[in-house]
Amino acid sequence: MRSLFLILLWLPLCATAQKYLALQYRTADGLPSDQVRDVAVGQHGFLWVATDGGLLRYDGEQFVSYNRALDSYYIKAFARDSKGRVLFVSDSGLYRIEAHKSRPDTAQLELLIPAQALPADTSLHYPNGVFVDGQDRVWVSQPDGRVARLEDRALRFFTLSAGGRGRPVQTRY
Repeated sequence: MRSLFLILLWLPLCATAQKYLALQYRTADGLPSDQVRDVAVGQHGFLWVATDGGLLRYDGEQFVSYNRALDSYYIKAFARDSKGRVLFVSDSGLYRIEAHKSRPDTAQLELLIPAQALPADTSLHYPNGVFVDGQDRVWVSQPDGRVARLEDRALRFFTLSAGGRGRPVQTRY
């Protein structure tokens, strides 16, 4: 019993806490904006960064901008589908990041559904969030209270209401 007591007394002196390294990146480090909206890990382990100043890929050493392929630099949110592909929304629509099969350091951006300034049944209206459910269906939120579900490259819209009273749900970001 005495040896157990000595071991328990000695154990805290030997145990060390884990130390974590936290790095902070800013515009001076290559970000186009200090306003980071979301991050996601892609198929090949690259970190994708959504900012108010554009879309970036980080490989652990440097940031690579993908703004040349975008109409809007205001990237709002990411989601991953069941195949590990990263989806994102911006003011110009819903995109998918497609990793190149033989060159993992290269990616293509595919516009799945465009966005327009006025609400329509065939386009998104300033999408502000994206989610992929357990059945691999893509859902996109919009600031007007409507949610769009992508079905075979077409949109199906749903209006959310609070407590069944017919009033749209208001969300603040």
